[in-house]
Amino acid sequence: MMFLMDFFRMSMRRLLHILLLLFMVPISSHANNILVLKRGAMSDYDRAVSGITDYFSQYGTDLQTDIKDISTFKGSLSTLLSGNPDVILTIGTKVTKLIKEQAPNQKIVFVMAYEPYSNKILDQEGQPTATITGVTADIPIEQELNHFQQMLPEAKRIGVLYNNNHSHEFITELTEKANSRGLEVVGIDVESSRNVPTALKQIENNIDVFWIVADPTILERNSRKQIMLFWIKKNIPIVGIAANYVKAGALYCVSIDSYEAGQQAARMCAGVVDGLGPVDIPIESPNKFKVVYNSEAAGKLSIKIPVEVIQTGQSISK
Repeated sequence: MMFLMDFFRMSMRRLLHILLLLFMVPISSHANNILVLKRGAMSDYDRAVSGITDYFSQYGTDLQTDIKDISTFKGSLSTLLSGNPDVILTIGTKVTKLIKEQAPNQKIVFVMAYEPYSNKILDQEGQPTATITGVTADIPIEQELNHFQQMLPEAKRIGVLYNNNHSHEFITELTEKANSRGLEVVGIDVESSRNVPTALKQIENNIDVFWIVADPTILERNSRKQIMLFWIKKNIPIVGIAANYVKAGALYCVSIDSYEAGQQAARMCAGVVDGLGPVDIPIESPNKFKVVYNSEAAGKLSIKIPVEVIQTGQSISK
């Protein structure tokens, strides 16, 4: 009899505890809305979107995801933002910069953004702000150099063009780490894209390979074309920064796994929805990488792609 009374008391306490929790938990009057913005139909962007949507489909809260491509959106940016999203998840550097400038008070999680400090997305190197955090597209230099020596073991002199106002820290670190491996960085600081042709001629006879860096001056449309055509004609291997450069004739690039990066960014968004501020969520580097290589370019340069790269990387061509 005493046992039954104790069991009854314990069951009642548990029931009261559950009821109390139910009444204490607020019921949201609206679903959490996440606006996902990209620009253009790049396959890497689409894979990032897949990672994002797959993550949110498994997340246990009420989330509504609205995906828009601003290159095809017919309305104004203010119309796009008029739904007052709880978080905007931006894919790519240009979209992230645009939204930061146009909606400075909006909570933003970015993914696949290059050099977010140099590109004025972040106020301090590697530090989130009150409104912005995310996953960079930047690959650790040691990782880059590991793949460089795997792909081009005979190359010793690396040519780079850069704007010192944007890429000073990156070039300094690249030079130091390359030197420690017996490699030399032959770099020229270009003030604007107008200086690119002259700078290319200055280093054309002094390098074994040209490395494209994620510098806004170098990545301007005219600069990109000039650089690619110049070195392809000279039969000098090019290290790109993304798969589209490899498709255009670069030998290879070290690429992030954009699906995985999308999942990382989605997890950060979930944190913001759950009450964390962007400033509380550290900036992350991509978790996974792969080598994307151009077999046709390798053939023209008489370069043999390592077996390990063939097994684990991705072949791409024009």
